[in-house]
Amino acid sequence: MVMFKKRMRRLYIIILIALYGLNAKAGDSCINHWETVIYANDVWRYAVDSAFQDQGWKSVLYDDSLWSEGKGGIGYGDNDDFTVVPQCQVLYLRKKFMLQDTGIICKALLSIDYDDAFVAWLNGGEIARSGVTGVYPDASSPVVNHEANMYAGGHPENFMIHEDSLVKYLRQGENVLAVQVHNQSVTSSDLTSRIFFSVAVSSSDQLFRPFADEIVMPVSSITAFDIPLVSIETNGIPITRNSKITADMKIIYNGNGSANHLSDSGNVYTGKIGIKTRGSSSSGFPQKSYTIETRDSIGENRNVPLLNMPSENDWLLISNYYDRSFARNFLSHEIFRGMGHYSPRVRYCEVVLNGEYRGVYLLAEKIKVDDGRVDIAKLRSWENTGDDRTGGYIIKCDNYAQDGSDSWSVQFPALEEKNWSAVEARFVYVHPDPDSITLQQKSYIQGFINTSRDVLYGDDFKDPVNGYRAYFDVLSFIDYFIISEISRNGDAYKKSRFFHKDKESKNGTLHAGPPWDFDWAWKNLFFQAKDGSGWVHNYEAYGYGDVQPVRYMNQMLQDAYFSNAVYDRYFSLRQSVLHYDSLALTIDSIVNYLSNAQVRHFEQWDILNGQSGDPDAHVPASFEDEIDYLKGWVLQRLTWLDNNMIKFKTNDNTPVPAIESPSLLLRIFPNPVPDQVYIESNAPMHEIEVMTASGNVFISHDFEGERAGAINVRSLNPGIYLVRITIQNRVYTRKIMKM
Repeated sequence: MVMFKKRMRRLYIIILIALYGLNAKAGDSCINHWETVIYANDVWRYAVDSAFQDQGWKSVLYDDSLWSEGKGGIGYGDNDDFTVVPQCQVLYLRKKFMLQDTGIICKALLSIDYDDAFVAWLNGGEIARSGVTGVYPDASSPVVNHEANMYAGGHPENFMIHEDSLVKYLRQGENVLAVQVHNQSVTSSDLTSRIFFSVAVSSSDQLFRPFADEIVMPVSSITAFDIPLVSIETNGIPITRNSKITADMKIIYNGNGSANHLSDSGNVYTGKIGIKTRGSSSSGFPQKSYTIETRDSIGENRNVPLLNMPSENDWLLISNYYDRSFARNFLSHEIFRGMGHYSPRVRYCEVVLNGEYRGVYLLAEKIKVDDGRVDIAKLRSWENTGDDRTGGYIIKCDNYAQDGSDSWSVQFPALEEKNWSAVEARFVYVHPDPDSITLQQKSYIQGFINTSRDVLYGDDFKDPVNGYRAYFDVLSFIDYFIISEISRNGDAYKKSRFFHKDKESKNGTLHAGPPWDFDWAWKNLFFQAKDGSGWVHNYEAYGYGDVQPVRYMNQMLQDAYFSNAVYDRYFSLRQSVLHYDSLALTIDSIVNYLSNAQVRHFEQWDILNGQSGDPDAHVPASFEDEIDYLKGWVLQRLTWLDNNMIKFKTNDNTPVPAIESPSLLLRIFPNPVPDQVYIESNAPMHEIEVMTASGNVFISHDFEGERAGAINVRSLNPGIYLVRITIQNRVYTRKIMKM
């Protein structure tokens, strides 16, 4: 089976060249095939924490007969070592090999899984390093923390050794590979060394052993790409989740039907970027996702348009490790945009990272406030009063810092009719971010969200003026509900769930969306039913670790206005963006666009047999089988929704008005109020009076036509007060409770 896969890989390369007549990258035309000279589990000579004053230990002539001998990998701590060594800070390794003819070796590849840093020499000449500095580093040398990959299902990192180094260091006859592995500290809990050495051979003869399955195929074996190509070089610096590192990126796209070569210049983008690993569970995938910031030469943000997306500097590279159809995120964003809302734009691309092919990705817009993205006011640190403070905000329900510094908790009541207990959901600050948001802005948005929850679950929540419609943008919540249910997205109501709110002067209701994270949607996950049936909002009682659901939909659906509007909107969309033929056409266009790229992707990531860890009941036999399954599931889901959407229809035959905003919106929050009460309206406000029920006025203030303002009630004694607001020569009265 292994040899069969190798033959198919080589056959694919030959077919590419035959079909497209493509020129290989400079220097690669001599390559006939790749072979592996040294496997990680070969027997190595090693020494622990020795102080080699004689740097000759890296030479082939060095006598290592007194060194220990063991099967690689050699290390401790992760239960992935064939040879376990004592806890140490530096490990020295040597492996000899014979080479009869250096003339047929075009290139060499060092593939190493390591924790935390290393330097490698070939016959005494340095060929690769990562995470440690110094010509001859020792135990005192600073080391960058780096986690190994293979024990978690990943691959070793590749370090290409080019012709000039081979000519200088590779020898006819006996050679030695010497590797020095460093721990960040002597007390580190683990150390890893799993090392492969491979060569590109110009002859068809078999010199060594087959190319090791554990290694990612060198990108030099792929002569051209037919979708946009993103090439990133980190210059030996590892990418982490903690902070962005500086790297170089170029994006190459020569147009539809044209070939893109790694040696081409970056005609879409060339320049510096900041990059870090992104995601929570996805950060553990072998194919990782990344956050990218385009930068100028001095490290400042650089706004650029990428692949016909509006100019910006914050971008994402989203992996497809859990989505073997490549369609689930793309399809979801297309639908939400088709409904008339903003949803992040995405473009397919292939990624090469440090000379290593990483597969098919989605280059995506990051959700943020901007004219071409979430088009609301940019809330700045000095905007802490009046209408300025009312927006714009982006918040989300997602993973949060355990110390609570980036979020706040909101209690949602028990739902007795469903036998659900109360939950504590958390809202995370996105814009302004946790480091930028002021105390006044925190107070405002927390008060708005907390009060909107109280109104939604209050006795008068259906009231068109005083109820939840004064706080929530109904159409966006309806459409978010529909995209979440049609995709049966198990995370939709509790994780990666975004909301945004503009200034009160720009209709400051809370909007649902943009939607995000659909790689686990459109399939049979989190449900007992395997036929596309079931309501996701009725499944939201199940939290995601510490992340608990926000129970908006369950209560809104108790209002005939909302439930009938959902019904009408759904069947209207079924004639356009939700028509099965439209969805199937989108999926087919993705398949056609990625017809060649998907082959390369699955050569890189052998996940069509269920090895991605995706708990979906369906394990595809091929890419075509996965697409057939997806299209069949979509049809099943639509059929079930068509037959069950009527369950939201009320028995009351009273006509329900079309979806529209109430003529007057009036909000007072928080309530109860500790010291400051916010008052907002979609119409200009004038005189505000705070009085007792008997008419004794304590506070009087003129808002002078403003639509938002705040009254300080700290001096009032605890109790019930009336607030009278004059709007367009009419007086409206609301009750507040002073704490």
